[in-house]
Amino acid sequence: MKKLILIITFSLVLGKLFCQDLIYTEVVEVSGKTSKELYNCAQTWFAETYNDGKSVIQVDKFEDEKGTIIGKALLKYDQGFLSASGTTRGVINYLIKIETKEGKYKYEIYQFYHEANRTVGNASENSFGKITTNLEYEGEIRAFYNQGWYNRVWNDIKSQISEYIEPLISELKEKMKSDACKEKSDW
Repeated sequence: MKKLILIITFSLVLGKLFCQDLIYTEVVEVSGKTSKELYNCAQTWFAETYNDGKSVIQVDKFEDEKGTIIGKALLKYDQGFLSASGTTRGVINYLIKIETKEGKYKYEIYQFYHEANRTVGNASENSFGKITTNLEYEGEIRAFYNQGWYNRVWNDIKSQISEYIEPLISELKEKMKSDACKEKSDW
């Protein structure tokens, strides 16, 4: 019995240790482009991708031949199935960072956080909070819902994030390799 408890405890601890925040990141080589050109492309991409790029961008700097742009954005979340969908409808906040160097850039899309619109008292009803790589939801289970429902919503949130982020990354890569952002000496 003691061995079984020890094994279960060890499994739970390992599960927590290997739980990671959901993050999309990659270093992309773009031969023939300067850091400043890639930085300009990233600025243009932010402006064209988000309705109000200036309000999304939190950090925007270019110094020592390196550029960094960090944006705080959101995507709307509407549950993909009907069961109690009104209690989870809301937004998923996230950060996006693009760093440029000579001939390459790195993007990171991270800190996904689900926030429901509907509130009960002072708390958002069925906000799932920080989104991780966990296969199952490990937050608070409220009355009227079971673990299966929470897991289904959890996986729906991650699926919708993926469906939104993957085309976003493709658009970023296209913009960063295009000639539209090259510095021109005469206009």
